[in-house]
Amino acid sequence: MTDDTMFDQATPGKPGRLAHFVVGSNVDAERNLHAVIPLLGEFGDVRAISTVYESPAVGVGDQPPYLNVAVLVETHATPDQLFDELIPFVEHQIGERPRAARTGESAPRRIDVDLVLYEDQTGRFGDHVLPADHDLRRPYAIVPLAEISGDCLHPNTNASLAEMAEAVDSTTLVARPDVRLDAVLPALATAADDSTR
Repeated sequence: MTDDTMFDQATPGKPGRLAHFVVGSNVDAERNLHAVIPLLGEFGDVRAISTVYESPAVGVGDQPPYLNVAVLVETHATPDQLFDELIPFVEHQIGERPRAARTGESAPRRIDVDLVLYEDQTGRFGDHVLPADHDLRRPYAIVPLAEISGDCLHPNTNASLAEMAEAVDSTTLVARPDVRLDAVLPALATAADDSTR
């Protein structure tokens, strides 16, 4: 565990905030997606993991397809902490280069972690914007998000994630139920219980 678990322990007994992430990889993707879930759990409690979906790389040449998954985390970290600390920490642990070093590139990704919704928060957080509407228009993001939080409302439009998913063309997505990530949830829950004893 890292010192960053203090975000989840700072206010014992107080509910955290719900953060929706979309995670993708097209380099050793199954292994990297399995590795990313416990890392996200270091900043809170992983509450839900969607089915993994396979989709072609968007707007690039000959690359392997991506595997994408949505993850719901209950956390006491702020959006700024998630953008500035969690995401760089997770991507570094998986072996991805810093985002500043790959701006504008369309190279394959070991891991790409995007915070797309943080409850009803809106606005700019440094170089980032919530909600991440660019991602929410992508089938590989909105379809798995709707799977785990279909009733969640977009803070600006009040459209549900389920309604948004129905409005996109998802014919390029292929569900990959053979790639199971939810098996890590019991282990995370046990670790959290042990830390409070």
